Amino acid sequence: MKNGRGRGPGLAPSLVAAAVVMGLVLAAASIFAGAIWYTGNAARERGELGMELARKLAGSLSDADLTDTALAERLREIRDGAGARRVYICAPSRKANPVIVSSEYDASQPGFDLGLYTLEDLLEGAEVGPRAWAGNSAVTSPAPVIMGDRVYYAVVEFDMSPTVRRTRIYSAAAMGGAAILALMLGALYRLVVKKTVVAPVNSLTAAAAEYTGGENRQAFSKLRFTASPEFAALADSFRVMLTEIEANDLRQQELALEVQRKENDMALAREINDAIRPKELPRDRDYPFRLSGDTRGEGRLLNGCFYDYFVDENQRLGFITGEASGDGISQALFTVIARTALKSRLSSGLSLEESVSAANRQLWELSGGAMYLNVTVGELDGVTGRMKLVNAGACQSLFMRFADERYVGIDVMPQAPMGQNENVSYTATELELNQGDRLFLHTRGLEDIEGSDGRPFRFELRRVLNEPATRAAELDDQLRIVSDAGGAFARDLRSVGPYALMALEYCRRDRMKAHCVITADARDAGELLNFVGQQLTANGVERKQLARTLVMMDELMALCRGRADGEARFMVECAVNDDLAVFRIRGPMGGVDPMTDPGVHSDAADFIRRSCERVLFEKLPDSDAVTVVQKIRSRDLKS
Repeated sequence: MKNGRGRGPGLAPSLVAAAVVMGLVLAAASIFAGAIWYTGNAARERGELGMELARKLAGSLSDADLTDTALAERLREIRDGAGARRVYICAPSRKANPVIVSSEYDASQPGFDLGLYTLEDLLEGAEVGPRAWAGNSAVTSPAPVIMGDRVYYAVVEFDMSPTVRRTRIYSAAAMGGAAILALMLGALYRLVVKKTVVAPVNSLTAAAAEYTGGENRQAFSKLRFTASPEFAALADSFRVMLTEIEANDLRQQELALEVQRKENDMALAREINDAIRPKELPRDRDYPFRLSGDTRGEGRLLNGCFYDYFVDENQRLGFITGEASGDGISQALFTVIARTALKSRLSSGLSLEESVSAANRQLWELSGGAMYLNVTVGELDGVTGRMKLVNAGACQSLFMRFADERYVGIDVMPQAPMGQNENVSYTATELELNQGDRLFLHTRGLEDIEGSDGRPFRFELRRVLNEPATRAAELDDQLRIVSDAGGAFARDLRSVGPYALMALEYCRRDRMKAHCVITADARDAGELLNFVGQQLTANGVERKQLARTLVMMDELMALCRGRADGEARFMVECAVNDDLAVFRIRGPMGGVDPMTDPGVHSDAADFIRRSCERVLFEKLPDSDAVTVVQKIRSRDLKS
């Protein structure tokens, strides 16, 4: 049995050694204190006896006695009768204490030590009391004798050396006996400790070793301590603890399996979501709209948010943003089914309202209301600019007219989520889009981002969209700016849930009237010239006049840019009717005609006036506009 004995003396020897050492220390302290008390008490008793004898002697002395030879014999009788070492009469002085008469034959021995008393008290004949000296080995008891102007002291000295020696011998003998007794008790204590403490501890240690090594997980159940109820209770506690540990291990294993299952489901769901992300619109097609979408945020939930769109051969755009209820793989599969059902219905030729209502019934049959879809479904006719929207439990969409340059909420009546109720007949809201108008769609996860003060991001969303840099940005950049603003607003990025967002801009072009949106940045000059060239070429304008018109428009646009900052947006409109071409540039110019601005080079303004039939500046409430009219000469496009 492994008990660790090779690493130390063991539990029993350590406990016995500690008990023996403690007993010896306590015995030595007790004997030493008793010896000191005994010798001190004996010295006090001898001192009191000496003082009694000294006072009697002092009270019986006269001047004649000090010179009487019979006094020495009397002192010896007192010494022998009391068992004192010496009895004498001395006269204190500042130099010494000369002995006048002594019980000894040799009276030349010095008197008591002046260091024991205050000399002034002795010279005055004060009652000074007994004093012990030399470690309690001697006691001196003086009593004053005053004769006229002379002061004497009758002194009785006791020798305490025999008492001190006997005390020391007794102490040594007591220590020896205590040591022998301590060793005997230690041996007995060892037997008791080994049976009542060491053996149970070794049993517990062995059972713990077997349990840790995996050899016997039931070792504690075999332990029985009938003679030691404390260790029996400890063994029972170990058994209960190990049972709880095993139960906790089982719970941890189940939890790990559950976490792994959820991770697998989430990974599969992400793969499904990534696989069905909509493809970008072909760049080689000239669509009358621009569109961008994205999904953001992981947070605590699986990303069940999505966006999708499709375009048919008649330039009709269908678009969707939504989020499915639930989580895990079931949410991902429901999202796929819902998207497929919606796209299928929208492509079937039914109206938007009929398509959404039919898809709702299909989702109800699938889940019976257990899962549903919060979604915004839209349809845009690229030729006419007519747009329809259906809000089925989704967030309010935001819309910006190019002329207003400000996002506002669309007054669309929210209706029940798809798949939640079978008997819902959805209605749509219609809008007429003009050149440059924009639509912003998003799911609830973006609005619900919580800031450090507890306010949701929905109160900040419009402000972010209506900032000049956001309004003027391309659609991809606009989505990125909004998402970055939401992340900066969030109290904790880990709490940001998933969301989808989409931006749409209408940019219709036709032969008779077309629009172009550019920024005040001079890098857009090529886009302007390309737009004007395409419109004039489509209307059969001669190459010579085309070149002159392009130079004129470039100069005019340069003058307009000079009145705006780099983030401003301009709309350039071109209308061709018979022999006239009308160009209109609308944007923020500070209410000043760029043709008459004192800072403008006069040659550029003169060239524009010479090239046009008419030049008109308008100061509008929210922007400014410069309109120029030019005669054109058509030609055969084949020539």
